[in-house]
Amino acid sequence: MAHELSNVNGRFECAYAAGQPAPWHAGVTDPEYFDASTADGATVARASGIEWEIMASPVMYRGPEGYLTDETLKMQFRSDNGAPLGVVGAAFQTTQPKNGFDTMQRIVDATGAQWDAAFSLFGGRKLVFQAKLPAAGIQVKDGDVSHSYVTFAYACDGTMPRSIWFSEVRAVCNNMLRYSFGAAQKDKMSRLFRQSHKTEFNPDAIVDAIGIIEEARAEQLTVLQAMARVELESKDSQELLARILGKPSIGNRDKGDDGAPKISKPEQEILRLYAGDARGAEMAGKTAYGLLNAVTEYTDHHYGRSADARINSMLMGPNAQLKDKAFSVLAEHTRECTG
Repeated sequence: MAHELSNVNGRFECAYAAGQPAPWHAGVTDPEYFDASTADGATVARASGIEWEIMASPVMYRGPEGYLTDETLKMQFRSDNGAPLGVVGAAFQTTQPKNGFDTMQRIVDATGAQWDAAFSLFGGRKLVFQAKLPAAGIQVKDGDVSHSYVTFAYACDGTMPRSIWFSEVRAVCNNMLRYSFGAAQKDKMSRLFRQSHKTEFNPDAIVDAIGIIEEARAEQLTVLQAMARVELESKDSQELLARILGKPSIGNRDKGDDGAPKISKPEQEILRLYAGDARGAEMAGKTAYGLLNAVTEYTDHHYGRSADARINSMLMGPNAQLKDKAFSVLAEHTRECTG
């Protein structure tokens, strides 16, 4: 089974804050830890082993009369072991690993956050830097606390722009939910924090995000608290989950041998978690908030071949998109119920 976390010479390229387990910390044997209270970018870079540089060379290919060079393309590769990182256009603006650590250090300095993690995926093709924000955890219900994180990530092969996003991790179950931004916030966040590799990255723009974070955090808390007050009947939870997963309405499905509508295995698993098997289910109850947490627990802790195989999908892949859709569908249902 292939690991998404980069393993170079028998060592995973990752480092985590000691004593602060988060869902992306799973799947690694004997990871490197650092003291979050004193760590800076240089400390985390050493601990993670991501101290190499990205080198580049024009692409060469074999033609009818020998080798030729295409100056419009370049192969990016690691300075430490020469491993390829991908072919990109000549105009591609390379963001070095050191730039990633420096960028996250700017966030730490500007917000009072603490380093949480740094790791590489797919042999170094994707780099991820994370910090835990200093604000007190939000409480959807009494005792149900979530903590805020900021992530900066990009792909060295151009498959993902340089991106920054913000998320909450629920303490009782370690489920992660990304912030849901309003239309105006999304527009500004897109312009600031989804920068094409064809443009030079401007780390100073990060400071402009602080106000957006606080605004979005307050709005999301209001929506989550409203979700926690909306109780769901069994048929409602099934229909809402069908919408989240892009499945046909329960009433329009083929019947099984027992005469009941057929339910897919993912639906069965999520509904089982929602019914009480999810961690923290006793707090969330059979509410829209409870169904949201059942979806996030399924994607973060149950779906996929292994814990490490879920990391990329959890943070920036299909699972992250599924959680975004779950929040959107359940927020809409909550508004319909509460007026």
